[in-house]
Amino acid sequence: MKKIVLLLIIAPFFLSSFSFDDNTCVEVKGIPMDNKDKKLDKVKISIMENGKEVKNLESKVPFKVELARDHYYSLVISKDGYLPSVIIVDTSVPKSHEECGFHIELGWNLVPQGGTYNKEYVDFPDAVVKYAKTGDEFVISEKYNTHIKKIRGANK
Repeated sequence: MKKIVLLLIIAPFFLSSFSFDDNTCVEVKGIPMDNKDKKLDKVKISIMENGKEVKNLESKVPFKVELARDHYYSLVISKDGYLPSVIIVDTSVPKSHEECGFHIELGWNLVPQGGTYNKEYVDFPDAVVKYAKTGDEFVISEKYNTHIKKIRGANK
């Protein structure tokens, strides 16, 4: 009984560090890696909306964040020794889609500071994620992802 009471006391604090409200629609699992495809240990995550930070946390990798429906977020992932990485997530879902509960897993390489890359494109997002009606799922824009890697020219 004591374990259940302790869990009920602790659970809201644990969950609140990763979710916004009862309107959660998309769970994003992020796996940022170094330039040798090795998973990083810890990262800082700033969740931005309309140019304002709405949440800031430090998390082990993989990290998970839950985002509310019909919002436009920027996830800014940072780690010492690397350039900040921005993931854009558009959580808009058609109004006819009553259920949410979507999940997406992202894996990408952070760009090391001082590496060789086209500095004009450093501030561009690393990925754009949005709902795709055809598969009824959230997907990464592969066209954008391929394009930004090419013009940025980050070497592994």
